[in-house]
Amino acid sequence: MKKFYTKKLIAFVLALAMVLTGGYATTLTGTVAKAAAKKATLKLNPAKLSLTEGKKKTVKIKKTNVKKISSQKWTSSKKSVAAVSAKGVVTAKKAGKATIQCKVKYVAAGSKTAKTKTLKCAVTVKAKAAPSTEPSVSPTPAEPTVDPKTPLNKVLDEKDITLRIESNDKSNVGEEREISIVGGTTETMKVKDNGTMRKELSSQYLADHEMGLGANLGNTMEATLPMADRAKATEATQFEVAWGQPITTQAYIDCLHSYGINTLRIPVAWSNMVSNDGTYTINEKYLGRVEEIVNYALNDGMYVIINDHWDLGWWGQFGAAKFDETGKKKVADEARRAEAWKKYEAYWTQISNRFKDYSDHLIFEGANEELGSRLNDAIYPNGYSSADNEGDEKISGNLTKAEQYEVTNAINQKFVDVVRSTGGNNTSRHLLIAGFNTNFADSADERFVMPKDPSNPDVNKLFLSVHFYDPSYFCLDHANGSYSVGDQAKNVETFKVLQRFADEGYGIIIGECGIVETTGVDGSLTQWLHDTFTEASKYHAVPVLWEISNYFDRSAAKLKFKDIAVLYNTITGANGDTSMSRVSGKVEISDIAEIDGMTPVWSWTGKWYKNGGDNTVGDNKFEENGGTVVVKKDGMTDDDLLAQFVPQSEVKATIADDATALTFNTWGYQAFLKIDTSKYKVPVLAFDFLEGTDNEDNVMDFKYGANADSSGSDTSISVDYAKFHGKGIVLSEASGYSAEKPYICITFGGKPIVTGIHIYDIG
Repeated sequence: MKKFYTKKLIAFVLALAMVLTGGYATTLTGTVAKAAAKKATLKLNPAKLSLTEGKKKTVKIKKTNVKKISSQKWTSSKKSVAAVSAKGVVTAKKAGKATIQCKVKYVAAGSKTAKTKTLKCAVTVKAKAAPSTEPSVSPTPAEPTVDPKTPLNKVLDEKDITLRIESNDKSNVGEEREISIVGGTTETMKVKDNGTMRKELSSQYLADHEMGLGANLGNTMEATLPMADRAKATEATQFEVAWGQPITTQAYIDCLHSYGINTLRIPVAWSNMVSNDGTYTINEKYLGRVEEIVNYALNDGMYVIINDHWDLGWWGQFGAAKFDETGKKKVADEARRAEAWKKYEAYWTQISNRFKDYSDHLIFEGANEELGSRLNDAIYPNGYSSADNEGDEKISGNLTKAEQYEVTNAINQKFVDVVRSTGGNNTSRHLLIAGFNTNFADSADERFVMPKDPSNPDVNKLFLSVHFYDPSYFCLDHANGSYSVGDQAKNVETFKVLQRFADEGYGIIIGECGIVETTGVDGSLTQWLHDTFTEASKYHAVPVLWEISNYFDRSAAKLKFKDIAVLYNTITGANGDTSMSRVSGKVEISDIAEIDGMTPVWSWTGKWYKNGGDNTVGDNKFEENGGTVVVKKDGMTDDDLLAQFVPQSEVKATIADDATALTFNTWGYQAFLKIDTSKYKVPVLAFDFLEGTDNEDNVMDFKYGANADSSGSDTSISVDYAKFHGKGIVLSEASGYSAEKPYICITFGGKPIVTGIHIYDIG
């Protein structure tokens, strides 16, 4: 019995072992098979490439079991043989062989760890075939080309908008919490930023996938006051509204974002509220107000850029000069230049420390347009472009062009070094590097060098900053030209210089772009915007609209123009309000009234000349007296001088009433006419000019606003001389007038001397 059971037991154990071993082996084999199936593989397709000189071919990354590719950097072993773009487009240059490499950072399926792998493609470039000796055949005549001067004045229909730039990233939005910020407009505010810093994402990745389209909060936190008023200011909001913008609100930022605008650039003048003890300590209230606005955008999941923007023109200290002992030759003012470096480091140390815990949705920009020729800007003894005392003299710098490039490169390197030294999230924060003059071509010059960033050896965390307002006669203030077919073609060529930075792996931010006079130019604003956004998308570039209440009504938190609303919604896939009826572009004044023989119901008489900053009429010098700019001629007495222009304190209407009032700004650039149209049936505006100054080049520009300040105006209109001279402009809806905007800001494209401003009622 004992032997029987022993044999049975042995047999059972052996059988069980076989079953268990077989089962384990099966399980193990399945695990290995599954692991093998999940192994990530990457390779270039094709791995070998043969091209003829001048031809192109896109090499793609073929991947298996890869969750995402966070960055890719393409290079060529011989650019003279075969060049490669940042998107893997190989261009055959000349006969020979080269190796295309792509350094890929990726995360495998089922993994959270990023890995790096270098992929290769062998390229052989063949010479072009010898030209044929066969007799040539006359080609078929080409279709006539479009005249390059032909205006592109069509308003884009939704079906014509081909670009798509969407961004729905909300990686920074976490649980809402309430905090207190000194200097804010309220004692507490609700914030959502969670401080997430994704170290594996490159600047090109953010530009291509997350930042979308952008807008500036222009003429706001970079606005400045005259030096005397600056010293008296106690609140950051006094500067915020100094150039006519309203207090920034969460509602306005929400409105921007409702159209798919996912990047907000906040220009800042930190010197507005800074200590004068040599430490350059930024006032807590100024830092706080900027932080409050930053959070308005971060609450919406937007990306935010803050910089040091013109800032009272202190940048001229970097190139500061003084006269030598002879008083004739300029030499470097080394003491002043040393202070510039001290100030720059102090500013960015404070800014970096203040914002170091915010997520990667916050980007720092080291400067605005100041790095370049403006390093030689003239400054007064106080170090700024505005004087503290009457009689102070300013002097410009003496850096050569080569030295301007050297100092620009050094400032940019200092910026990176200072931010990185503050640690925390700033070690891998994305930084925006100012190009030379923020000009495309100047920045592409080989003398401009992007800074080193040893803190991020594997992932490029740097953007290049450039600005774009071409053609200037269409885009900038008092624009008087149309956007044409030729301009469109030229702009395409202009963008091509950015290829250098795209190939080097940098993202690009076009920190400012757009058409400033949204209602004062001929041609299609939507076409220009669509073309510019399209070109930007080819070079990993984020276009950021220059917005100073010219596109949006900030107080009402509304976009003004239907065509712009449709453009943005179509490009971004957003659903912003399109119920408005107005469209962008020049407002044509059709309501012109004959006034010959009629009697005005209100008049101002005197002499007013638009002082455009040159302070002269012909050979005569302007001087200020009692807040009014006047012409002074040789041999004039003070009485004669005052007789030339009516001082503001003595401005009187022929018929005085509460319905109409006229004021001038102190330097004589604009007149502000307030009209209560409810007092008149059909009000008409007309002007008289001093004979000989009313030439055909004169264009009257006027803007409607809710208060006596042009910057916050709603509608900008230009009227040609031939239309308004000797006639009246009917203030109606056709001319853009509304009772909610009763102030008319008046200035001129030319410089006539105005001797009368009149209101007629033709009702």
